[in-house]
Amino acid sequence: MTAIKRLETDKRSLTLRPIDGVNISWPNNNIREWLVQIEGPAGSLYENDIFDIYFTFKDDYPKHAPKVQMKTPIVHPNVDINGAVCVDVLRVQYNNTVDVRKIIEGIINALEHPNEKGRLNAQVGDLMLRDMAAFEAKARKQVATNIMNRAKTGQ
Repeated sequence: MTAIKRLETDKRSLTLRPIDGVNISWPNNNIREWLVQIEGPAGSLYENDIFDIYFTFKDDYPKHAPKVQMKTPIVHPNVDINGAVCVDVLRVQYNNTVDVRKIIEGIINALEHPNEKGRLNAQVGDLMLRDMAAFEAKARKQVATNIMNRAKTGQ
């Protein structure tokens, strides 16, 4: 299956059965570039925030995972300062049967349950291991800043 056909299948699946708290768009009507907006899961450190995540697919998708980049600032051990995202479904569990839905669900799971496994942000991961309360406070502060910035810009 070519990348385009697979992406059309993934898009159709997500259109017919959307994921709660997720909005997907295709900037410039380009099937290879997805903007996935995920609401911070209820009860998580990231509740009430909205995370803009860009997925970029190359010709070798689904053989190789897409590039996934978080554009919304976040304090999370599995997201580095440049927005690169490390979740199991994109790394060790990835294979050509993993679709976009599974990747989005993996990111939501990481928002619900941050962990030091596969951490890209060593500083945040170390803080989480050393002082969970400080990590949680820092994450919540960033969420509050994001919400305030969205209110200012009307997003």
